[in-house]
Parts: sequence; structure tokens; C-alpha cells
Amino acid sequence: MANQSPLYLGFDLSTQQLKGIAVRSDLKVIHQAKFDFDADSVGFGTTKGVLTNEKEREVFAPVAAFLQALDGVMQRLQKDGLQFCRVKGISGAGMQHGGVFWNCTGEEALQQLDESKSLESQLEQAFSYPFSPNWQDASTQTGKRAPKHLLLLSRTLESLGTRISSTHHRDMYHEPIF
Repeated sequence: MANQSPLYLGFDLSTQQLKGIAVRSDLKVIHQAKFDFDADSVGFGTTKGVLTNEKEREVFAPVAAFLQALDGVMQRLQKDGLQFCRVKGISGAGMQHGGVFWNCTGEEALQQLDESKSLESQLEQAFSYPFSPNWQDASTQTGKRAPKHLLLLSRTLESLGTRISSTHHRDMYHEPIF
């Protein structure tokens, strides 16, 4: 039965929006939704999906906006008629050279999620840093030390044999530390 066929959910998190689509096995798009950070997020005042500090050459995005976006896209997909019980797989792609970092409470917070509450209200305190540095950020190019968690992440990825590049000012996985 065509209306009971499995669906696969895909997310694309870019600098300016989160898009979600549900497709059938033949890749026909059945449902789609998007959340634009400038137009749809509440309380951040982003421009082109980011906040800037020109003096320090910082470009970053609030992690809480990502949580609002995920809630928003899921609600819009549901309103569009997506039957989540038909979803057999989920995939996602993240923005280039950005990152979020869980703190020690992150795993526990994920285990206690309540579907009646927003992700933002439940997870906002589960991150080490409330902002995600953006690929456009150039603040560490002036010789400032990068945050310690970036050094740890860089060393961990190197030890796993992950290829590291430095094609943009802000490369999350290989910052000039010293």
C-alpha cells in the first residue's frame, strides 16, 4: 500500500536555515519543511543566520536557535501530515565548519526528554558553550587562544586519523592554538 510505505527523514542544517524532508524509497519527496533562523527564531536577532562582533571578528550562531529550528521543522512536518510511525531512517547534514559541544549533563538530558516540552527548554543548559562558531569567524586568526574544547576535539580527531583541512578562517577541527 503506497500510503503505508516506509519514509526516510533528512535534515540539512545550513548557516541560514534548517530544512527537513521526508522521502519514499524511490526518493519522491512526500513532506518538506524549513525553519529560517532570521524569520522564524525567537529572541536572537540573527542576520543571515548568525550574530557578529565586528570588533573581535567573531561570527557565531546561538545553539538554542538550532533547537528551536528542530522543534519548528518537526512541528511543520507533522502539520503537513507526516506520520512519524512510517519513518524508518533519519539522516542529516550540518553546516560547514560549525559545531556544538555537549557538557557533562548532555547525555542525561537526552535520556529525560519530554515530548510535551520544547527541545530548547530541555537542552539549552546541556551545552558547554551557548554559541556555535561559524565558518566566517576570523577571531582566532589574531593570535588569540582557541577554546580548550577545540584543542581537545582537534587532538581527538587527529588521533582517529581524521583528515584535517584549513580552507577557511574558522575551521572547527584545526585551530591555531599556540
